[in-house]
Amino acid sequence: SDYYEFIFIGDGFLRYQIRKMMAVILDYADSKIDLDFIKGAFEKEDPLYLTKIASPNGLYLMKVMYEE
Repeated sequence: SDYYEFIFIGDGFLRYQIRKMMAVILDYADSKIDLDFIKGAFEKEDPLYLTKIASPNGLYLMKVMYEE
């Protein structure tokens, strides 16, 4: 299928965080990276290890909820 749906829920996100996560997911799905690469990314202390950013096309902010 050419259609995927991912839902990210959190109380805050870093700039480009979702787009970076999607870049990793898409590269893995296209067999451009493997699980060892992803595990290595979590072990690195350098935040620039994963610098690829996915296109914003197709990414939508659906809902913002505020706690009182």
